[in-house]
Amino acid sequence: MPEPNLPTPMRIRGSYRRRILERLSDAPGTVSEVTSSIGLRMPHVSAELKRLREEGLVQSDEGVSRRGAKQHLTTLGWDAIVDDELARLNALGIDPAPPGTHVCLLAKDGPLLLLAYDSHLDSPLIPVPVSGMASSSRGTSRSSGKEGVMRDWVWAVARERDVRWYDRNTLNPCDPPSEDRDGSKLGDWSADEERIGLLRAKMLDPRQTTRLALGTWFSSPSAGEWPTLASPLGDSSAWTVGTVHPEVPPLSLRSPSFAVLPDRLSTSMVLNAAIEGALTIGEASLVGKRPSALPLSIIPSWIKLAHPRLDKATRLERLEGLIASITKGRRKRGGGLRVSDSTWRKFVSDWGDRDWSRDEPGLGEVIDVKGLGKLARRSLSAWATEREGQTPLVLQLHSDSDKDLQRLLADGRTRLSIISSEPQVRIDHPSLRVSQVRRVPWFRLRLAQDVEIEVDLSNRSLGATVPLPEGWLAPETYDEFHSAREGLSHLFPELRGVTDSTPPMVGRRRAVALAWWPSGNSMLADALETSDPLAGWFACSSHNRWSYWNRRGGELDEGWVHLLLPEQVPVEELPSLAAHSPRSWRKAAGDYMASQLRSDPDLAIRLRSRTTTGSEEGLLWLAQVLVTHSPWVSDELATNLANHLLESMPTSLVDDYTGMIAGFSSLERRSVIGDEWVDALMGLQQDESALKGWQTLIRMSSTEHEPDLPSLRALATLPTQWWSHLAPRLVQTMIQDPISRRF
Repeated sequence: MPEPNLPTPMRIRGSYRRRILERLSDAPGTVSEVTSSIGLRMPHVSAELKRLREEGLVQSDEGVSRRGAKQHLTTLGWDAIVDDELARLNALGIDPAPPGTHVCLLAKDGPLLLLAYDSHLDSPLIPVPVSGMASSSRGTSRSSGKEGVMRDWVWAVARERDVRWYDRNTLNPCDPPSEDRDGSKLGDWSADEERIGLLRAKMLDPRQTTRLALGTWFSSPSAGEWPTLASPLGDSSAWTVGTVHPEVPPLSLRSPSFAVLPDRLSTSMVLNAAIEGALTIGEASLVGKRPSALPLSIIPSWIKLAHPRLDKATRLERLEGLIASITKGRRKRGGGLRVSDSTWRKFVSDWGDRDWSRDEPGLGEVIDVKGLGKLARRSLSAWATEREGQTPLVLQLHSDSDKDLQRLLADGRTRLSIISSEPQVRIDHPSLRVSQVRRVPWFRLRLAQDVEIEVDLSNRSLGATVPLPEGWLAPETYDEFHSAREGLSHLFPELRGVTDSTPPMVGRRRAVALAWWPSGNSMLADALETSDPLAGWFACSSHNRWSYWNRRGGELDEGWVHLLLPEQVPVEELPSLAAHSPRSWRKAAGDYMASQLRSDPDLAIRLRSRTTTGSEEGLLWLAQVLVTHSPWVSDELATNLANHLLESMPTSLVDDYTGMIAGFSSLERRSVIGDEWVDALMGLQQDESALKGWQTLIRMSSTEHEPDLPSLRALATLPTQWWSHLAPRLVQTMIQDPISRRF
């Protein structure tokens, strides 16, 4: 909680004021827009906005009296929102997240939510339990929420790009926790307990709600509990838009849709996502394809637009003459019809020097619209709905006519229509726009008038081929992992767009999987697990890592366990796993277990009782961890573990002799054990620096023993307070030897 000398954050006075400020935090709006979006009466909104302007929290961009002026939040307005959030956090006084949880519900106001985080945001789409399932911040339960019956979940969406981080003690902004934290340092965990992140969110569907109590921590859904994400249905062919969350399948649309895209970059992204398996009318250069010849069947639509006042017979005559001139050349040949000069001039002005064909374009072809005139573009739009066949269509529409757009969307063959400005009428079809929160390739997909979601278009089903760097090799061991991944970092967006999970080359499979680490892609991991367990291990999502390792870890080299953080393993399973893992991972697991011991004193007893039926190696590992951290272990249990460890000392795999020696010493001072541990450790013949240094220390402290220089150097690596009383002897001896002097 805040320190006494720091100002206490203030709550926003009044629900009207809070709802208006929250609405303006999403985007500026007119009085009428704010009124309609928050469900209040306009006189109330106008009066409150006037007070907010007078207090400097809101300002108008075109003067107060100007009708339709946009209302914006000022810096003071943003500060008021943040102050309100911190005041809610202060009032709840939430503790660090219980084990197995990472999100806490701080506040809710209708569909609006305020969430607290103790880790980074995986996705802008957030699963929220419908009812209580995890431990309250002020309760004693430590449930992870995964026990018992299946839970119902609903989706929320982030209203910000990322979590904002604050110091728990001062409530001042602070740096986020490291994304590459490997859990190998106890300081990583203690430092993170001093941070808490805040995130504004809202229910994906405002008609849904959560009954979760404020201050409740929760985790992610278990397998089989993830909420579904319905795709709009319709008559058009399905196409994969992109990914909304690592744990749910990519989002597909079957309903005719439109996109409002103001620039060429966003247009190119959306075109490339939508054109597979469709006919495209758009700028060929934006999708990197060769333009197809224009079909002559477009000409009737163009004639109607070019000569709207001519009667039907005259238009037919000009149509036949124009087609003859296109196919045979401008001059009349062999008594054929000749097009009128006015029609020809309009035609050349609108279409330029394009190639024409009697064949109809098909799947995968592109009709290039670059350089075409206004009538030519409009005729393409009309032809799209009048053509024969069922070929799906993606169209980059350059028209200000809402009627053209509505006509296209009424045609079930239309997959997507792209326009450059907002339609002036309400159109009840799914729509894409540039994200207001995240950068391209993230877009805002409106599934209904009040349901919007952020979608990553780079993760689409294109089966794209991404060339790998020359000489790049897939990692075979953990020591090669990070350098191999670094060599691909510039290709991650492209590699994540590849959804062919079984390419023939092992290197390509693993390159695609590497691009998903550490967030993971569950669908890709499931597809790869049998054919290439290591590639599946790379692609495995963080929430499923333990279950995957439990199934497939025996097929992988033990070094790959480093991709599994100790906190992703059920704590009761840590001893058996650590006993057969590399030393560096065992050390990280021991540090993590120590952090759990401090928050749950009975954990040591439960672990000891459960480990009696496990492996002897697991019990010995647990014993050395608990002895090393003996201040959090009861005397009775410490006696049992210390004696067990001493009896098997010659065969034990000790990760931290320094810590274990300190633990034995502490237990002796507490009269839990005698001094027999000294003789047991002095009798060990192992080439381990800390053990060798300690043995040298004991001999020098009790006799005039003069050790060799390597033993003195080992002694000097121990904690200084252990050997400071022998410092004069060390200095006098070591400065006489060049190697020891440099040391």
